[in-house]
Amino acid sequence: MDEPNYQLQMQSQQIEGLSPLAVGDQKLNRHLGYFSGTMINVSQIIGTGIFSNSSYILANCGSGGMMMILWWVGAIFAITGFPRSGGEQEYLAYQYRRPRELISFVFVIIVGMFGKGSGLAQGASVFGSNVIYAIGGADYINDWAARGFAAYLAVLSKDVIVNSNATVAANLFNTALGGVFGSRVLPVLIGLSSFGSVGSIFFTGSRIILEAARKGYLPYDRFFAKSHPKLQTPVNSLLLLFTISLIFLLAPPPGAVFEFVLAFAGYGDYFFSVMSVIGLLIMRRTHPNIKRPIKTSIVASIIFIMMCIYNLVFIFVPPTSSSASYPYWLPYLMTIIVALLSVGIWYYKVEYKDALSKSYNAEIRENGKQELFEDIYDNDEKESSDLSVEEISKEIDMSK
Repeated sequence: MDEPNYQLQMQSQQIEGLSPLAVGDQKLNRHLGYFSGTMINVSQIIGTGIFSNSSYILANCGSGGMMMILWWVGAIFAITGFPRSGGEQEYLAYQYRRPRELISFVFVIIVGMFGKGSGLAQGASVFGSNVIYAIGGADYINDWAARGFAAYLAVLSKDVIVNSNATVAANLFNTALGGVFGSRVLPVLIGLSSFGSVGSIFFTGSRIILEAARKGYLPYDRFFAKSHPKLQTPVNSLLLLFTISLIFLLAPPPGAVFEFVLAFAGYGDYFFSVMSVIGLLIMRRTHPNIKRPIKTSIVASIIFIMMCIYNLVFIFVPPTSSSASYPYWLPYLMTIIVALLSVGIWYYKVEYKDALSKSYNAEIRENGKQELFEDIYDNDEKESSDLSVEEISKEIDMSK
């Protein structure tokens, strides 16, 4: 290949690597610094569960001691996994290339859209319940679910924890500290923590939907691929995420929002965690010479896989008792149904319509290659060049 063709190929490969791939008023500027980025991550790590899940766990296991054992089992479960980088979709797409984009497509639907939407509903329910607690005082009790520390068992009785549900932390502060501070101020602060978690999920979730639409994953992808030119905000993606969260808030039986969305979101996470770690072990074998700054223990990975599979399979074993107002298997069945529907959408969009080659990102790539072609070759060279821009683009695609 002559020098201009080589130069075009190298620069075109740089176009392929642009992320996020957008131009003009559709390109979102980078506003996050170290502090704001850290706050977004912390707000999602703390979330709402630490203030809310313990009554749900205690109601189902029936013993404070067993609840603490399960807490430690969960800690071991987390340790055996590997840190999330926020790029799971691209990671899964690299690991599982056949069928084309299937795993990453389903991941975006289950985790990126419905997972984020259920997280919003979860945070909103905890925010609302704690604010109402602060207004109504210690007599207020609702039916949503939750998780916490050994401090709950040290201060509150089993019956109080089981009946507190999403306000278990507020009950703890009210019992331990009392007065206006314990019964009014601290519950409001718990609600604000949940509100912050909701904000961070809105921020990250809307951008996941935006980028998925720009890749051609979603129905009406050009509509959801747009961002507001002045506000630099993916308004359409935000509205979609808001609609999904409303469905999760209104569709479950009354008083069962938190428990339902917790089960729904968790089931999908287990599946994709298994797929990620299995892919990691496969890559250890197929790419043994890749430089790895951090190596996850194979033993820990196998333990993690086994624990995830346990949760995926044995969750369908009927419980001896359940506090839920719906069939225990319903949220897990809903996750499976959404996954199967996602496969159908994938087939229609990717295989039947070939939407990836017609997406916003694909259009930007092709326009970029055309501009490079025009910049690198003058008119005489264009006529004498042995390769057209289409042929060079094909070479680039084959070399990836």
